[in-house]
Amino acid sequence: YEVYDVDNGRGVKQRYHPVSYNRPATKWMMRNMDAARSEAVLKFFTRMKGRLRVCYLPSLIDDLRPTAPLAKNSDKFKVAGLDAMQYWDGAVQRAIRIEGVDGTIWYRRVVSMTQATADTEVRVDTPWPSNLEVKQISWMARCRLASDLLVLSWLSDTISECDLSFTLLEDTQ
Repeated sequence: YEVYDVDNGRGVKQRYHPVSYNRPATKWMMRNMDAARSEAVLKFFTRMKGRLRVCYLPSLIDDLRPTAPLAKNSDKFKVAGLDAMQYWDGAVQRAIRIEGVDGTIWYRRVVSMTQATADTEVRVDTPWPSNLEVKQISWMARCRLASDLLVLSWLSDTISECDLSFTLLEDTQ
């Protein structure tokens, strides 16, 4: 991440770390978009450009695999192994996206991750209203656009593509 040299006029130079976490960039490549999807991406970009706008982006990878279906009115689930706990100490991973096999999607904030014998227990802020067979649980990173430049390329009269780059931000909430 960025490091600046600071000279306080006394000949002493100090290193200043403006952020206390690793701040990598993530890139979304969208291909084979139709006109409606292209318009939606353009509207999203127009709303998000500028350094003060933030959003949450899912990894769209199966990051947390529960050991059982999510039970109705429960606010916790177990993940096999202890590997998932390494993300709880991070400054960026605080929110998750839960997708069911029936297509329902819920967004939750992770309140705690604790060791439960050989597994990890994940507790979220709000229980889900029904039983859910999980297709995928993805981490959602808080981020903003890395650039105020968008190139939307039309490959044909009906197909377009674009790339959006995002900078990860600390999620303190």
